[in-house]
Amino acid sequence: MSSSTIVLQPKYYLEYYNYILDYVLKHYAKVLNRKEKNYIKKLRGLEEDSLCLYLRIAGRRNIFFRASQLQYDEIKSTDKAIAELLKSKLIEKLAVRHEEHIHIWLNAYVKKDLWDAYQLLDEEKELKRSVKKPELLEYIANNIPFKKLQKHFTKIEPVIVQAALEQEQNVRFLFFGNLRGSVTDFVVRDVGHRQFEKVDETQFVPIFKSRVEVDECLLLERIKSDFYILEGNLFFEFVGEWYGNWFDPDKEWTEKARPILDKLLVKIGQFLEKYKQLELALAVFRNTYLPPSRERQARILQKLKRTEEAIWVCEAMLEDPRNIKEEIFAKDFSKRLKKVKGVKSTRKKLKEADEIKVKEKWKHKVEQGALKYYLKKKYKGIHCENSIWRGLFAMVFWDLLYDPKAKAIHHPLQHLPTDLTLPGFYKKREVQIEACLELLDEPEVFQKRLVEIYETKWGISNHLLIWNYDMMECLSIMVKRIKAEPLKAVLRKMCENFKYNSRGFPDLFVWKKKAYWFVEVKSPNDMLSEQQLFWINFFQEHEIKAKVLKVGWKRKKD
Repeated sequence: MSSSTIVLQPKYYLEYYNYILDYVLKHYAKVLNRKEKNYIKKLRGLEEDSLCLYLRIAGRRNIFFRASQLQYDEIKSTDKAIAELLKSKLIEKLAVRHEEHIHIWLNAYVKKDLWDAYQLLDEEKELKRSVKKPELLEYIANNIPFKKLQKHFTKIEPVIVQAALEQEQNVRFLFFGNLRGSVTDFVVRDVGHRQFEKVDETQFVPIFKSRVEVDECLLLERIKSDFYILEGNLFFEFVGEWYGNWFDPDKEWTEKARPILDKLLVKIGQFLEKYKQLELALAVFRNTYLPPSRERQARILQKLKRTEEAIWVCEAMLEDPRNIKEEIFAKDFSKRLKKVKGVKSTRKKLKEADEIKVKEKWKHKVEQGALKYYLKKKYKGIHCENSIWRGLFAMVFWDLLYDPKAKAIHHPLQHLPTDLTLPGFYKKREVQIEACLELLDEPEVFQKRLVEIYETKWGISNHLLIWNYDMMECLSIMVKRIKAEPLKAVLRKMCENFKYNSRGFPDLFVWKKKAYWFVEVKSPNDMLSEQQLFWINFFQEHEIKAKVLKVGWKRKKD
């Protein structure tokens, strides 16, 4: 073991979970419901080993456990801990009411255990020893009565089932704001695999402001989990009924829950459209304005030969575009629907582009082939796409992003502020944003700031900045080559709608001496997207040197 290896204490997870409980009690004391309060009270009343065992159980993917699976070195008496947890009703013994989860329970056993049960309990014995575990499990679940299986397996050893599952999930949800977060996130941080910006913890604010927000967001998280099961199993024929059982078009959702709902509706609509459930997909898309819902509506209506309705959707997009892609799409698609002659905007831009020839070996790495072309012409360069602009965004707005006064940092494991991807980010923080942009007015000050960030913040995970010196050099060059006002215009545009406006940037950044180019590279079979077209035009309008470059293949004789 190297001296740099970080070793966690045996009960490391206990410290992390107590941190979560303290946070929830501090920030949500008035929001917790009766079951959640009782759950936390029970946890706080347990012996340490019992609490540790419960946390071990809660941290596993399954909710069914054989007693032999619950042996941990740091827990002195597992039997004593199990007894206390049973008494506290934080776990329970396998019972008939668990039959609906029979597949999950049986999956806790290895194939040999299942085969032995099959041999003993099944009268037909049609299966061969070579049968795969999934097929064996399915057969047992469908053909052997649950009570028989329960008696057989519990006679060998007790089967423990995690109870209070909903309350355990709720507590984590209040801390993380989602159901994915767990104590593992603390572990990843503390063993050094991920670093986070340090923020004054006394200024953390809760993610949710009311019980209504909590309940709505939790409901949607669970509905989302249900949808992923339907999607993963391709049960598109059941989605309509499932959707109708929970979605109420007249319900007024909270501001906190609405973005979650909109994103879910888009996913459901796309899934239905993919499997040709066009009328139902259209109905789902009509319940949200989140892009690309209106684009999908227009395309579906065209397929259904409802041209007038499709044109109306395009006109609504042109009147009030929700992102930069919608406006370009609506303009081109409405012309197509109206059968107005003309070339699509993206196609026209591509048609006007310069073309180069590279060796066919770059066919599947066309950007690298184009970069090689520029390197031969004595340029330096990088295949950067969005990363260079997201990196500049991080450099300029670092202090703003982690400012606790903005009330968008909620816990110590947060990559970015929660308001960054919301539509009102720029308006909410306009004064601070404009103050940060002034940094670009003094290139020498920016260069010092660049070095300072790389030296003091190296490795901090924020999904924006790539921590290598090539990126640092590119950011330095970019700010030297481009005037302050155009850079400000790009960053301001990103702030207006970061979720959409932080992508679609050109593939390459190349430079030599005082020259530079941002280059969008396209192979013979590739098309220019609306997002890419927007940024090329935006750059050109603001005197940032950018172009589209078509790449063809050299013939061998060339």
